[in-house]
Amino acid sequence: MNLNDKVSVTLTAAGAATLNARSRESNAMIGKPGAFKTTHAEGDEHHTQMWVLMETFGSSISMVSPTPFKGNEVRLDP
Repeated sequence: MNLNDKVSVTLTAAGAATLNARSRESNAMIGKPGAFKTTHAEGDEHHTQMWVLMETFGSSISMVSPTPFKGNEVRLDP
């Protein structure tokens, strides 16, 4: 696997909340409300590169945090 590979995950409620918060921060930082989607929900599929997934969710993944992905599964996209 390469960190540039495209991957997908199914978001849990915790994962959707993390992604929405990160998207709101990004929108505020670039001064463009709506540039990044902030309405992710539990069960949504999220597609991105592996390094972006790690950057986005890395700080929210620990032994004591709710898992951001259904079944803790990261799938490699074709």
